[in-house]
Amino acid sequence: MKSRLFLVYDYVQKFASKWSAKPYRSGMDKSELSKQFRKKGFEPIFASYPEITKQSLNSNDFVLYTSSEDHDLYYKSYIEDIIFGLELNSINVMPSYKFLRAHHNKVFMEILRNTYLSDVSPEMNSIPFGTLEELIKYKELISGYPLVIKASAGATGKLVSKANNFSELVKIAKKFSATPNHKSDLWDIGRKFKHKDYKIRSRHRKKFVVQNFIPGLPKDFKILIFNNKYYVIERQNRPNDFRASGSGIISYPETIPEGLLQFSKNIYKRFSLPFISLDIACKKSKFILLEFQAINFGTHALDTSPYFYENKHGNEFTKHYQKSILEHVFVEAVYEFIQNNYTL
Repeated sequence: MKSRLFLVYDYVQKFASKWSAKPYRSGMDKSELSKQFRKKGFEPIFASYPEITKQSLNSNDFVLYTSSEDHDLYYKSYIEDIIFGLELNSINVMPSYKFLRAHHNKVFMEILRNTYLSDVSPEMNSIPFGTLEELIKYKELISGYPLVIKASAGATGKLVSKANNFSELVKIAKKFSATPNHKSDLWDIGRKFKHKDYKIRSRHRKKFVVQNFIPGLPKDFKILIFNNKYYVIERQNRPNDFRASGSGIISYPETIPEGLLQFSKNIYKRFSLPFISLDIACKKSKFILLEFQAINFGTHALDTSPYFYENKHGNEFTKHYQKSILEHVFVEAVYEFIQNNYTL
């Protein structure tokens, strides 16, 4: 009997992300995914999030799902509830809930880094904060300016800044963490006058991360890994800036730093995932993991690269000059992941 594989799409029927999708931002080609999964012996079933909650799922079923990048992440919060509930009921969700939690959540991404990659890139030291007031109260935990401050949610480097001193850090944190609600704030101020010693609720409750700044990084590499296929693009920093993410200054290098793919593979193997996106910098032949994502990451590197690297044996990587089709690579990676991690 074929294993059922549920592919859960969002409220606009988008499944996952695809840089070259047509119509714009419509996600992967669902008919092509169905075709390829059937070739692998699965019974693919597309479903919405409300529908997946009503399915009679069992231990032989698999659930692939998509995340969301809506403003304030309201719909993503809903997706988290559904996926975490499925995982609590021992349903095979891919990727596991913790990676969904880390999507657009740099605070939890750093927690995953410290949990699974504590010996990788020890140069990266991060401290998460939940309010502006916590940053000010515990400023003794911070040292070594300049520092980098990142809003927990966000992409393309838009909510990432550098602070040269504590005053600048507070100013940026105040902007990143602002949670204005004038009516609620006025009521809270009223409580202060009515109740002795009442402490006013913070108006800056969006979480953020403070991180040490590593100088001398004019670029980084975006690495997409799908099972044994590696896609690499090089990203130059913005002009007069320390950020490469979102700069749009990309290239497909004919040669890459020796050891980059091995470093990437080491990170990938620490997690149980069919695919991953890595942002890696290189300084004096040393690699530094900047960020990672396991769901809804951009596919530009795969969609546009004229080549990919294949890893079949140990740390041997073979370069293939050919274009790739995202849906085919995606299905192959999921198939191999299931074959290697589950008993069918």
